[in-house]
Amino acid sequence: MTENAAVAAGQPYPYRQVELVEPDWTRFPGWRDVTAADWASVQWQRAHCVKNLRQLRGPPRRPRRRPVLHRPRA
Repeated sequence: MTENAAVAAGQPYPYRQVELVEPDWTRFPGWRDVTAADWASVQWQRAHCVKNLRQLRGPPRRPRRRPVLHRPRA
């Protein structure tokens, strides 16, 4: 919409429309091998989306080993 058309339509200021560009998903290690056709597929996106908090956090980590504290000899 041009500025004159925005004023004529009663808009207080013209809106700028920016074309949205899909970011490069291959920069993420988990999606590096995904093809452009798969990425654009609704079925693929539904099958590979994060559905709960556990999936977002990733696989469980192994607990850190605590250092063994030696008791002083009596």
